[in-house]
Amino acid sequence: MKIQRYVYQTSKGGKTYCPLEQNARIIRGATPKFAKQISHKYSNMNAPSVCEDLNENHHRKIAHSYLQDVSDWVGSIAQAKEEKWEYQTPQIDEAITSIVISLDGAYVLMREDGYVCGTR
Repeated sequence: MKIQRYVYQTSKGGKTYCPLEQNARIIRGATPKFAKQISHKYSNMNAPSVCEDLNENHHRKIAHSYLQDVSDWVGSIAQAKEEKWEYQTPQIDEAITSIVISLDGAYVLMREDGYVCGTR
C-alpha cells in the first residue's frame, strides 16, 4: 500500500521531518506491528533464520543489518519506558526460609504447590 506523505525541512537544509512517521510511531521505517514481529522473532532465532522466515513465510526480504537496527530501537524504547514503570511488591505474610533455582526447567518440589515447573 502506498500513501502520500509530506516531509518538512528548514530553510537551512539538514534533517527532514515527517509528521506521519512520528504520529504513526514508525520505527526505523517499520510499522509498530512489523517492528514487534521482527523483534519477537529475533529474540527467539538468529538473524539469518529470521530473515529466511520472513522471506519464505511473509514474502518480506530484509537485510540482517535492518533486522538488528529495528530490534535495537525497540529495545531502547522498552528500556526508556521501563524507567517510568513502577512495580508493586507483594506483601509477604511469613519469612522466606529457602529459595530454589532450577537451571534446566525441571520439576521442583514446592512446599504447598507440590511439583511445579521450574520456569513458572
